[in-house]
Amino acid sequence: MTCIYFILEILMLILGFLSYKISSKQARCLFALVCILWTIVFGLRAYTVGNDTLGYAEFFMGKDSFYGNIKDSNLEFGFLLITKLIKVFTNSPTAYFSILASWLFLLIYKIYTRCCLQRDCFWCLLIVFTISNSFVTLMVATRQSMAFCVLLTGLYIALNKKLEKKMKLKVGLSLIVLSVFVHKSIIFLLFLLFVAYYVHLSKKQMYVMIGASFVISIFFLQDIGNLFNRIFIFSGTLGINDINENIMATYASSFGDFKQNFITLVAWAAPICLTIYLSDYEYVNSFMFRVMVISVCVFLLFNTTFLIERINTLLVLLGFTQYFPHNKKCNLKKFRPIYLLFILLILFKAGLRYEHWPKMDSSLPYYFYFEK
Repeated sequence: MTCIYFILEILMLILGFLSYKISSKQARCLFALVCILWTIVFGLRAYTVGNDTLGYAEFFMGKDSFYGNIKDSNLEFGFLLITKLIKVFTNSPTAYFSILASWLFLLIYKIYTRCCLQRDCFWCLLIVFTISNSFVTLMVATRQSMAFCVLLTGLYIALNKKLEKKMKLKVGLSLIVLSVFVHKSIIFLLFLLFVAYYVHLSKKQMYVMIGASFVISIFFLQDIGNLFNRIFIFSGTLGINDINENIMATYASSFGDFKQNFITLVAWAAPICLTIYLSDYEYVNSFMFRVMVISVCVFLLFNTTFLIERINTLLVLLGFTQYFPHNKKCNLKKFRPIYLLFILLILFKAGLRYEHWPKMDSSLPYYFYFEK
């Protein structure tokens, strides 16, 4: 099945339009349905879907794999702890992947229905899944995906104003710290989230950041990508020293959005600049909005650096809840067609990406576990 991802993305587009014809409560129910469908696709995939899936399936079953053996492994302590806890209840890798997928999309549902207007949830998640290859990281990179789940749970608790302060500090911060021990790349994420939380930016500073990143990406994109890929490969940072340089080159040069052109870069930068311009100061100066701006800059600068682009997935997932502008003093409905144009452009490029999916990435064709 080569078009399953695109079918779900088209469904999200249709439900996005439909959400304007129904109540907010009904829109929430439909968004929950979307999250359930993605959970099924993520959790019930065959072990041949995704370059990392078979290795983690064998690892979970206690077999010798690319990641070692669960009984004697040098992987991160937090990852082993959670994996062994799940293994107490099941020996099935499919159940393991389904639990992680359910955890992830429950958090996505909670965060998006809390941070977005109910009718924007479909659009925002659609953009996240089509503007880059985010869903591949979330589905296939099991350790990173688990680390994202732990970190998002911690952030959700820590930033939830309805919870008691003691619980927010003890449970929320403990989970945030634990996420580092699930996958070491979370250290980079925590640094960027720390900057987004404490460094307040003016609109002018946001324009400068995105503009400078855009210009650098045009003239020095491939040089930056090659430099960081080689640094990661040869230094063994984050436990990725076994990654084959040829595979890295494939992702950097031919994997859809990793070979950037001017239109793709504009599709990332222009809507965010428009959102900055149209939104009021209170909205622009929120934590999530600053996360979005940082995620765009990171993408523009490092989108040919496969591993950094993977790390940026969580920033995009969080930040793009603020994709559409908000201004208490102005009616912004007349600008919706402009955003729709960008969304259709991104969706069109996603369709082309599926048509030219690299053979070295086994996320396509897709099979359910009972098919293969």
